[in-house]
Amino acid sequence: MKENLKYIQSAIAGSYSQVFFSNNQWLALFLLLASFIDPCMGISGLLSVITAICISKCIGLNPAYVRNGWYTYNVLLTGMAMGASFQFSWQFVFILFIAALLSLLLTVWLASFAGRYRLPFLSLPFVLSVWIIFLNARTFQSHLLIPRNPIICHNVLSNYLIVFSHKLEFYGLHQIILLYLKSMSAIFFQQNILTGIIVALGLLISSRIAFFLSWLGFAAGLIFFRFAFGPAALNEYAYTGFNYIFAAIALAGFYLVPSVRSYLLVLVAVPIIALFNTALYKLIGPYYLPLFSLPFTLVVIVIMAVLNNRYIFKSPDIVQYQLYSPEKNLYAFNTYMERFKKETLVHIHLPFYGEWTVSQGHSGKHTHKDDYRFALDFVVTDEHKQSFKLPGKTLSDFYCYSLPVLSPADGEVTTVEDGVEDNTIGDVNLNENWGNTLVIKHGDFLYSKLSHLKNGSIKVKVGDKVKRGELLAQCGSSGRSPEPHIHFQLQNTPYIAAPTINYPIGYYVVKKNNSFELHSFNTPAEGEIITKPITTPLLKKAFHFIPGMKLNFAVEDGTKNYVESWEVFTDAYNHAYLYCAATKSSAHFNADDTIFYFTGFTGNKKSLLYQFYLAAYKVVLCHYPGLKTEDKFPVEVSTKKILKPLQDVIAPFHIFMNPVYSSTFKTSDSPEAPGKLTLQSKFYEQQHSSASAEFEIEIFDNKINKITINKNNQCLVAKNIA
Repeated sequence: MKENLKYIQSAIAGSYSQVFFSNNQWLALFLLLASFIDPCMGISGLLSVITAICISKCIGLNPAYVRNGWYTYNVLLTGMAMGASFQFSWQFVFILFIAALLSLLLTVWLASFAGRYRLPFLSLPFVLSVWIIFLNARTFQSHLLIPRNPIICHNVLSNYLIVFSHKLEFYGLHQIILLYLKSMSAIFFQQNILTGIIVALGLLISSRIAFFLSWLGFAAGLIFFRFAFGPAALNEYAYTGFNYIFAAIALAGFYLVPSVRSYLLVLVAVPIIALFNTALYKLIGPYYLPLFSLPFTLVVIVIMAVLNNRYIFKSPDIVQYQLYSPEKNLYAFNTYMERFKKETLVHIHLPFYGEWTVSQGHSGKHTHKDDYRFALDFVVTDEHKQSFKLPGKTLSDFYCYSLPVLSPADGEVTTVEDGVEDNTIGDVNLNENWGNTLVIKHGDFLYSKLSHLKNGSIKVKVGDKVKRGELLAQCGSSGRSPEPHIHFQLQNTPYIAAPTINYPIGYYVVKKNNSFELHSFNTPAEGEIITKPITTPLLKKAFHFIPGMKLNFAVEDGTKNYVESWEVFTDAYNHAYLYCAATKSSAHFNADDTIFYFTGFTGNKKSLLYQFYLAAYKVVLCHYPGLKTEDKFPVEVSTKKILKPLQDVIAPFHIFMNPVYSSTFKTSDSPEAPGKLTLQSKFYEQQHSSASAEFEIEIFDNKINKITINKNNQCLVAKNIA
């Protein structure tokens, strides 16, 4: 029973907050309060939502969609619209239950139908449900649905509130502000500014961007109305102004990442909504049906359909993973772009093991010119930067000769050229320029080419499927090659003489003065000593979190001891996350053979899980002495609460808060095959500032053994007791 009550409570909060495309519980509370300024309407809306939640649970609808209000916010609007239109009676309650069921059925159907085309359904179920009820109301028996007399539902409190609202209206408030507040109250089928104040305040607390957008949509609509329909039309604007408010928040804060272009799109949408509003009124006017939010709904659906069908994806960017907050959507997008702006669909890896030197880079000084300027040549050098041992007159004197050449990614062999003899040192074969060569297809219009291979060493044939890291051949000196080396390039076609394309290497490590730097989706520079990252088994196993896995930590923070438990789950999008039931906190993560990194956190920032999120924000799963990792945190982790509201407002234009993460491995018992490592990481409010928090993660016995947090002159220690 307790779990069912929590479920219903969460679903009710989700239903109210989803009216503004949010999952903020404070907003839900404010909207619930605003709806009860008119008790009849408030009760009708709440009864409708509870009915829909119970029906959803009985018939087995997706509980996640019910809990976040996705299936029930239209039911709420339907119930409130009926409460605002008809007198409260037992007969009314019966019809209300039917309307709630109808709205729920239409919501689920439209969600399924629109989802196939990646389109929103917005408030279509609400509009259709209310229209069906209104059209039938004229043929019902007279006692079933009686038109509402607003005075009947008022009590002493609501009468006092309405009187107070009227006083505000006549004393001190500018006419534009009054019109804005009335437009906000019209969202809940009311026309008093007190309701508008409560709704606007809830919106401001939950999202500064959404609040700003509500004013942008309202002002743009007001200006266009004044221009197109004259001053007299402004008297009616409060009844339709919420369409422009909803459109601004939906387009520039929910479906699209907030940006200058998404804000400009709102200004484009406003006159289109106005035209829809007038045309639809002419069409349905004879049937005495209200438009409600239909103009905004139809225009947003049309705009999103157009944006979904763009051939080239440009700003404004569509939100791919919805976080139900304009700020969170924007900050998550910026973090993703900062991390993966160069990432490619196919990850290309270095075609060798060990340390090699880039002897000729892009636009090299010898042969990498014009159509072949994006190629790379690799050799092996010693501490004196020589590629051979003395006397250096034979092929076997060169360090890279006969070393393994590996497949840079999964693919299919499309071209094989073999049988070309290796040159003597200093000689070249201009007639068979590329020498022994392999071309591998990795995807549509993406091929890699490996040339100057050792004669007779190629181990694959045309049509063979190869895996990343699979042995293909040996390094040689065939073709136009005065000494042994690997020529490596990416190209769009399978031909040996095809021109090169500029395509980055996924991950590689650069060695500089006995220290190491990890590069992601970049191009090695000429003269750099590079190596292919080799996963350290200890790190790979310690950060290998699989669904169903549980972790338990005994925590000591100096004042109390407790146990915090985490479990690994996957969401509907197959994204993995750690979940702490006690604190209701989630930390989403991704991992591959090279890097483990967190992608987002929701929940209690006082939890151990949040501290682990900060401590292990980005972990390289390869151990190299002195290897330092840096990344940018999303703005949400900043502890500068005073500046946060200002940052939220101007975030679509400029982000000045840039929290920074850095980490390095502090100790190791064995550089080659460590059995114990300590990851030391730091959190900085800004680049080059002093660390706000320091963390140590002890990794031992293939698991996270201990987490130490030093923050605000306090030390917290968590030991793995699983």
